[in-house]
Amino acid sequence: MLLCYLHRVTGEEQWLDAAKRAADSLVKAQNPNASWPHHWMLEAQVGVSARGPVHLGV
Repeated sequence: MLLCYLHRVTGEEQWLDAAKRAADSLVKAQNPNASWPHHWMLEAQVGVSARGPVHLGV
């Protein structure tokens, strides 16, 4: 929301672009069942649950 607000106040496209990238990252991290992973493995670009399975939530 801060990035969207900065775009609104300044009119600079860099803030809107950053907000879009942040939203894309959140959507990518969320599991298909709408849950959230325990942590994100940067190298594999995948969320992992506390028990180990990928894309199953905590």
